[in-house]
Amino acid sequence: MNNHARHKLDSDKTKEELLAELQALRVEVNCLRQNHHITQVNQAEIALQQQFEQQRLVIKMQERIQKSLLLNDILNTTVEEVRQFLQTDRVIIFEFNQNCNGTVVVESVAPQWKSILDKQIHDSCFGANVEAFKQGFVAAKSDIYTANIDFCHLELLANFQVRANLVVPILQADNLWGLLIAHHCTAPRLWQNTEIELLQQLATQVGIAIQQSNLFQQVQIDLIERKRTENVLRQREEQLKQAKAELEQRVAQRTAELTVKEKILSDFLNAAAAAGIGIGIHDHHKRFLAVNHALADINGAAINEHLGKTIYDVLPSMLASNVDSLFDQVITTGQPILNLEVKGETASQPGIPRDWLINFFPTFLEDGSVSGLGTVVFEITERKRAENLLYQRQQEFIALVENAPDIIARFDKYLRYLYINPAVEKEHGIPAQAIIGTIYREEIKIVETDISIEAELRKTFATGKERRLEYRYQSPQGQKYYQARYVPEFGRDGSVESVLVVTQDITAIKNIQEALRHSEQEFRSLSESSPVGIFRTNANGEYTYTNPRYHDICDCTFEETLGNGWLNLLHLEDKAAVIAKWTNAVSKYKHVKSEIRYVRKDGSVRYCQVQAAPVFDSHEKLLGHVGTLEDITESRAIAIMKNQFISIVSHELRTPLTSLRGSLELLKSGIYDKKPEKAKRMLQVAADSAARLVRLVSDILDLERLESGKYELTKERCNAATIMQQSVELMRGDAEQNNITLNVTPLEVEVYAACDAIVQIITNLLSNAVKFSEPGTTVWVDAKLQGEYVLFSVKDTGRGIPPDKLETIFGQFQQVDASDSRQKGGTGLGLAICRSIIQQHGCQIWAESILGEGSTFYFTLSLAKET
Repeated sequence: MNNHARHKLDSDKTKEELLAELQALRVEVNCLRQNHHITQVNQAEIALQQQFEQQRLVIKMQERIQKSLLLNDILNTTVEEVRQFLQTDRVIIFEFNQNCNGTVVVESVAPQWKSILDKQIHDSCFGANVEAFKQGFVAAKSDIYTANIDFCHLELLANFQVRANLVVPILQADNLWGLLIAHHCTAPRLWQNTEIELLQQLATQVGIAIQQSNLFQQVQIDLIERKRTENVLRQREEQLKQAKAELEQRVAQRTAELTVKEKILSDFLNAAAAAGIGIGIHDHHKRFLAVNHALADINGAAINEHLGKTIYDVLPSMLASNVDSLFDQVITTGQPILNLEVKGETASQPGIPRDWLINFFPTFLEDGSVSGLGTVVFEITERKRAENLLYQRQQEFIALVENAPDIIARFDKYLRYLYINPAVEKEHGIPAQAIIGTIYREEIKIVETDISIEAELRKTFATGKERRLEYRYQSPQGQKYYQARYVPEFGRDGSVESVLVVTQDITAIKNIQEALRHSEQEFRSLSESSPVGIFRTNANGEYTYTNPRYHDICDCTFEETLGNGWLNLLHLEDKAAVIAKWTNAVSKYKHVKSEIRYVRKDGSVRYCQVQAAPVFDSHEKLLGHVGTLEDITESRAIAIMKNQFISIVSHELRTPLTSLRGSLELLKSGIYDKKPEKAKRMLQVAADSAARLVRLVSDILDLERLESGKYELTKERCNAATIMQQSVELMRGDAEQNNITLNVTPLEVEVYAACDAIVQIITNLLSNAVKFSEPGTTVWVDAKLQGEYVLFSVKDTGRGIPPDKLETIFGQFQQVDASDSRQKGGTGLGLAICRSIIQQHGCQIWAESILGEGSTFYFTLSLAKET
């Protein structure tokens, strides 16, 4: 018997049987004590206790399954108790899907470890073990790193922080439902046989719980289906009752119909008379059996003067003779005579001509023989008058059609021309009579078009829907455009009998539209490529159009500007004033010009010059405004920078020039002719001032050449250590003069850069560090490898830089404190030059600082590639 079968039998034991086994084990332990086998007794007691706890856990789960149908509660409680019992880090229940992957459906995990509940696990290794799991295979790995596990599975377990795991299958009959898994994450763990047996027993109980839950769900489905069937039967019973009631009602209705049959006939005759329809019924001898008031009035005699008499007794002899012959024809042939028009006068209204439409029809007996006939006389006097009027209107319409400038044609379902007006000859030089009666495919084509007229006709016949389309053709006079309407004409059966085609020459309209489209295209093309924002409004001042440049400036979409949406782009401080000014301009048809701040989505502010002018139609009615929006942020900043530049440069130039002039004036006066030492000091002052002027001019020229692109850096392979040592040696004199120690940690690696420019950067950064460091301190120069780059740094322990200045100090003429240019010297261009050089290398430069503790400047350079 395999382990799976043995544990299945264990799981089927009753609580009393398990307790009996435990009692037997206790007896065995007592025997061991009596024999003084102390060590074995202790081990047996521990094993007994473990087995007792395991069996208690299994019994609790059995009882829980018996008492509850809530599968999720059972499984959650089980994994929690198992984790506590095994003193392990995670216990999960994993459910397979059809492709051998699956999901973690239940989990108990210690707080310090990752939760993998609801995790979708795709592990190709599962597929290889499915058949083994179906046979009860148990996977117990004490250490995943020494268990010869496939790499894909090892990587998955490591990702879940697993060090040791124990996996037992959950079976449903012969099918593998899922896995009960214990994870030990803290360290490797050797799983005991009792622990394996416990998980096997619990996996069996889980399978029972799942099976029980499935059965419960099936019962629920069966109950729902049964209720649905009962409802259907109940509905059918109600339907039968209703059908019975309806049948009884129909029987009653039919009985009532038969009862009032004669009354219905009488009412019919009266109703027909009220509608001006005369009705008479005759027997086989042509005698009147019934007649209504309308026919009696037409014949000029009362109803009772008709009954039992022939037409010779009622009508004038000549008229009676003519009608009598018609009666004989109907009685003899058994065929009706329909729609016979008769003119005459009534006895009640003599002298007034009237028109009637008479129908004679036979009546039959059950054997099919003619029993008599009926007469139906319609008053058509008004209809004949309407027909005459219609004919007159038709003649007028024909005159209009015949002289219409549009081509009008009618086609039958065979695409044969039933009619075409003379306009075709004026337009195409083909007489109408040469076309009428021909089939469209057979006649000489009137025009060569860019559409299929035949196909459009067939579509109209097929769909019964009016169609409108435009086409063009090349005439001897040039390209022409037509607009055609295909109008279906229906017969009495609802089918399309013919199609009327009205073709209008729209060449002139098309030319105007093309001119307008071209004009609009030119405007849009100019607008789309305009370097300034362009907008257009309606008469209410609401935006109807903005061009792409407007969107770029304001960081918005076309839709966000429409209507009054553009107001949402304004700076809050400007919004009220702009609305007031704009409302005034719209209401008074005025020009408007203003400088407005717009806030972009990233929070940045753009300064814009906005101008708008009113647009009027030919009747001086306001159509709206058209305007431009010009971004002046950069020019405004340049103006500010220019003022700052003039202020700084004028000061920087004035100071050394004043010193230079003073020194030279003193030397010129001869006051130091006999004092050579003082004269030499004056010359040194003049030389220092001249050097300062040279540095200022050089910095300005360097920056201008770098930013204008006139100065191209020549890059080559450079040794980083050499660059660092060279830069430190250049600054060592200034550092010693200020009692500053320079500490360099060179890095023997080659970078791809402009060597002299990089030396200029490091010496600039060292110069700043020396200036702002206290005497007796140290400045460090360092370099480290960082991927494909080398990270250089210059660190000092000076006063530090405020956080809001860490970016602005790299701008032109920017210093942390405006007084630094006077106290420390410098132009505020050094860091701007550094950034421009680094940007031309495609790398980065930045600063980090803590106030009162010092600053560190970093920049990167690309490693030289191997050749």
